[in-house]
Amino acid sequence: MRKILLSLIALVCVFGFVVSSTETETITDKLEFDEFEPGFVDADFYGDYWQIFWPTNNPQSKVIEEGGKRIFELAEYSQFACVESIMDPYTFSAKLKGTSTSDRLGLFVRASEEYFLIRNNSGQGEYFEADNADTAGIGSTGICIYPFAGETSIRLFVKAYDEEAKNYIKNYTVDIDVSEAYGDKTILTDYAVFRFEDNGSDVKLYVNDKFVMTAEFSEETNFYPDFLMNNQSPSEAEYYSAVTIKNASGEEILKAEDTLVCAEYSRMGVGARNIKKAYLEYLELVYEAEIKKTPEPTEKPEETEKPNDNPSTSSPVQTKAPDKKQDENNDKDSSSLIITIAVSVTIAAVIATAIVVVLKKKKG
Repeated sequence: MRKILLSLIALVCVFGFVVSSTETETITDKLEFDEFEPGFVDADFYGDYWQIFWPTNNPQSKVIEEGGKRIFELAEYSQFACVESIMDPYTFSAKLKGTSTSDRLGLFVRASEEYFLIRNNSGQGEYFEADNADTAGIGSTGICIYPFAGETSIRLFVKAYDEEAKNYIKNYTVDIDVSEAYGDKTILTDYAVFRFEDNGSDVKLYVNDKFVMTAEFSEETNFYPDFLMNNQSPSEAEYYSAVTIKNASGEEILKAEDTLVCAEYSRMGVGARNIKKAYLEYLELVYEAEIKKTPEPTEKPEETEKPNDNPSTSSPVQTKAPDKKQDENNDKDSSSLIITIAVSVTIAAVIATAIVVVLKKKKG
C-alpha cells in the first residue's frame, strides 16, 4: 500500500513538471548615471535593485561630468545598497577610481539582510557604518574589499562573529597585490573594474579581468542566536562557519572562522566612510534566474461572416488571407495542448487503475 502511494506521488510530480516547465533567463541590471542630472542626488531607490543613501541632509556626493560622461562622485559618507537578496549564481561588477589610499571605501558581497550597527531596520543596509573591531573596518556582514588600500593593492576583509568584541564583530584581513592587473597605471590614475563571480560554493575576484583571488566556502554553516540586532531581535540568518582565501596561484593566504558571510543568499553594496573623493562609473549585476513557463492556450480562430442564403442579395464575403506564421504557431500551441491533455489522461488512468488494485487487495 505504501509503495503504491509513493508511486502515485511520483506520478503527480512528473505531471506537474510536464504542465509547468522551467526555463533559465539571464537578468542584467546596470546602474549608470548618463540619464542623471548633474548635481546632488536624492537618497532614494534607483532602478530595480539599488538604493542610494547617506546619513545627513546635506550629502557631498553628486553626479558630475567627466570626459563627456556622467559619473557619480562619492564623498564623505554614502553608500549604494542592493535591495534584493540574490540566491542564484551571479556576477557583481563596479568600475571605480580613487584619490587617496587612506579612504575607507568598501565593495561588499555575501552580506545578509540583518542589521547590527545601524539604529533601525530601515532597509538601506549598513555598509558605511564603523564596526569598531580591533582591526577596524566598515559594515557588519559579508566579504569586503578596500580597492584603495594601496595604489596597486587591495585589502580584503572577511566579517566574523566574536562574542568578546565590542560589537561582536571581528575582521580577518589580508592585503593582495594587484599590480599586474593595473599594468603601468594605478587606482589613483585610472578606473579599474572589480568583478565578483559567485557560483554558490566560492567567490572569485577579478580586477580588470585579471584573476586575483578565491574565497572558498565551507560546507558547514552556523547560526548566531545570541547575536542581537539593533532592534534586539536575535540573528536568524545562516552563515558559513569558515571561509578560505586563496591567491591566484591557489595558495591559502587567509582562513576565517565563525564568519558572518551569508550562506543563504547575497546582498551587494558599496560603502564610503569619511572619504575624500572616489568616482563610480557604474554598478552591474548579472544573474541566472529560473522562470516558470506554462503552455499558453490556443487562440480562438476569428469567425467569418456567414454568407447570405439568398443568392440575389448576397455580396462577396471578404475573408483575410491565411497567416502562415500564425498557423504554424497555432499548430505548435495545439500540439503542446494535445500532449498535455494526453499525459493528463494517461496519468489519471494509471492512478485510477492503482486505486482499483488497492481496493481489490483490501477485499481479498
